[in-house]
Amino acid sequence: MGPTAVHDEVFSGVRLAIERLADEGQALEAVAAALAREGEVDDARLEELCPYFGVIWPSARALAEAVADLGRAGLARRRVLELGCGLAAPSLVAGLLGADVLATDYHPDVPALLARNAARNGAPGVRYQALDLRRDDVPGGFDLVLAADVAYVPDLPPRVVRAIDLALAPGGRALISDPGRPCLQALVDLAAARGLRCALEVRTVADPPRTRDVFVLTLTRG
Repeated sequence: MGPTAVHDEVFSGVRLAIERLADEGQALEAVAAALAREGEVDDARLEELCPYFGVIWPSARALAEAVADLGRAGLARRRVLELGCGLAAPSLVAGLLGADVLATDYHPDVPALLARNAARNGAPGVRYQALDLRRDDVPGGFDLVLAADVAYVPDLPPRVVRAIDLALAPGGRALISDPGRPCLQALVDLAAARGLRCALEVRTVADPPRTRDVFVLTLTRG
C-alpha cells in the first residue's frame, strides 16, 4: 500500500484523524512495479489494485460535509451504506453521529486501513464488507446510501443506480457526490428511469492549493 500518515480533518464541524497515503503517486508506482515483477501488468489488474482509495478526494470531502450537516438528529440509529468507500470519510462521520454504517469497497487494502481509522476516531458502528458492484449482490434495507465519485467510467452509472435502488429502504435516500465527470448525466437519467427523484446542490470544498466545486445529488423515490 505504501507509507501512510495521519492528518486531522474537519467536515462541517466533525473532527476526524484520518490515516491516508503519504504519497499516492509513489504508491501507484510501487503497485505497478510489484505487478511487473509478478508478470501481471495489465490495465484491468492495475485498476483493481490502484491505491487511489487512500486519498481524500474533493467528492469525498463534499459528501462527508453533507453527511455532517445531517447532524446526530438525522443520523442516530439510521442504517447507512457507503458504496466504493475508499478512506470512508463519509462513513466515519456518519458513525460518529450515531449511525449504524456498512462501508463497502473491493480494494484489498481498504479493510485494515478503515479498521484503524474507525478505532482511532472512536467509531465502532462502522463496519466493512467487500463489495464489487460488477460482481456482488447488494444488501438492502438502508435509510441512507452514500457514494463519492463512483461514476468515473461508462459502465458504472447503471451498476451504481441499480445498487442504490436495491439498497434503499422505503422512505430512504441516497447522497451522491461527483466532480462533474462526463458520466454524471447518465447516472441522473438512469436514476429517473428507476423512479428516483434527483435534487442537486453544489458544494465548494478545499482541494489545495485551490478550491473545487462538487455536485451533490440527493436521490429519493419519486
